[in-house]
Amino acid sequence: MAATNPTPRTRAAAELGVLAFGLTALAGVIAHLPADTATAPLPAKLATGAAANHDLTADFPNFNLYQTAPYSLVTDAPAVVAQETLATLTALRQEFHRHFADLIRTQAPELPVHVVFFSHEADYRAYVLRAAPGLVNSAGLFLPRDNRLVLLDQLGSHNYLRAQQHAPVTARAQASVRLAGEARAITARLIRHEGTHQLMHATGFESAFAVAPTWLTEGLAQYCETETIGAPDKLLTARLAPPLLPLRQLLNHRQPAGFFALPETQVATAYAQSWALIHFLMQPEYRPGFFAFIRSYRDVTAAGAAQRARLVEPAAVLVQHLHTDFATLENQWHNFIAAVKSAPCADDLP
Repeated sequence: MAATNPTPRTRAAAELGVLAFGLTALAGVIAHLPADTATAPLPAKLATGAAANHDLTADFPNFNLYQTAPYSLVTDAPAVVAQETLATLTALRQEFHRHFADLIRTQAPELPVHVVFFSHEADYRAYVLRAAPGLVNSAGLFLPRDNRLVLLDQLGSHNYLRAQQHAPVTARAQASVRLAGEARAITARLIRHEGTHQLMHATGFESAFAVAPTWLTEGLAQYCETETIGAPDKLLTARLAPPLLPLRQLLNHRQPAGFFALPETQVATAYAQSWALIHFLMQPEYRPGFFAFIRSYRDVTAAGAAQRARLVEPAAVLVQHLHTDFATLENQWHNFIAAVKSAPCADDLP
């Protein structure tokens, strides 16, 4: 993204795992691809109230509308699924405001949030092909220009349907229950991950100039994926397998394509390390410096400041705010990772 262009990044969720023959979980991580495709300058004033909902229902005349302020959701899913989705977003919003109150800059009333929840993958793909063609293979995305979340119910994904079909006949009923549970769990993670990106955008938590490193934005979204923000995550803990990215490479990664600029074999590991890095920095001894680090990027509000921020490696900015040196930080990080991987269970995360 050019330094003179303050357009917020579009974020999309791409599946890194698949359901296969009833043996493999849907996805151990929800990964995101920041891209400038399908973005446009945020309007000076988005439509609010009835006008906003009219635009939403006009776009999806065959979907039903459900509302829990500030969310307006349209979907072809049953009412119970719509209500569960709104409840998940509402709980996330309340917890996010409590957890990160010191970092929320915007005090003005939040703009209405549009949520489009698709039950069928073909319909989801058709919409994304129009709204964000570069992200047609995603599982969900957040469009800042419209303050709109677009999500695919994993029970309607091709991966899930194929897995159901290939389940062993002798154990199909049992496999069906297990696969459905996995799909619902991944959908819940997807809702919370994309909902977190929306909240960071809406509350002024992040700069509109996309100056923050990849691990910060994606790690925070994964940190909020669990039912309780910051809870241990067995799926991501399991992905902290060698070879890991060197800490300096992880800290300084800041590419328009996010972690998808890395070799394919490193993408899942980079996301897992980002999640672990947030846990590491949220420890009481690091948190004040970590929050100061976040503010240093959050408070970039002009193109010139964004250009200057991109000239400084995030690793240098982080050690400055933590009042340490890189060698010490790296040693503490390695000790943390070793403790995480040797813990008897994920609930013992430091």
